[in-house]
Amino acid sequence: ADANRRLLAVSILDLPVSVPPRHPHNINGSFTVVVTTVHDKPAPGSDEVYRTHDHAWVGDNGYVTREGLRRKYAIAFLGQMLTAANEVVNQVFLVDLPNDPSALTRAALGMPLEGTPLTRPLPPANVTQRRLTALPRGVATSQRFWPTSSADGRSIAFLADDVEGVTQLWTTSPCAAPGGEVHLT
Repeated sequence: ADANRRLLAVSILDLPVSVPPRHPHNINGSFTVVVTTVHDKPAPGSDEVYRTHDHAWVGDNGYVTREGLRRKYAIAFLGQMLTAANEVVNQVFLVDLPNDPSALTRAALGMPLEGTPLTRPLPPANVTQRRLTALPRGVATSQRFWPTSSADGRSIAFLADDVEGVTQLWTTSPCAAPGGEVHLT
């Protein structure tokens, strides 16, 4: 089986699920699906994440893409990854979800949402994950924080050290290209 990795998941509250009571932790509830992808052995220098943590919804009503389309649901999160020098850093990532929550029930071909006895659960076909920052030392690790979005979804705030090693508040856009622009606020 895969190593235990932290993933992000979302629930669709108006899509009930009933489960057999074979275990005390099996309870009826809402459909829930993993929306991030992690790797047990990420390639150094790649965008492969091996642990996700500290997340926030983007915007009160999502954000507007570079193409001018409304993306109603997106989550900013911190992802642990390896630099080309094999050092662990955290970067800011974004996962885009479909505007229609019922689309989260559709698996990618050959990739079951629930996983298999040998693999962890997998994200739906129409979910995309991408890195927003490429900071040489990653985001700050001296203080615990969650990426935070502006209400209009145009910016995502996070903590990172400046060139003098002082932790500062920075922002990036959910539309940023991988390793895109960051701004000291």
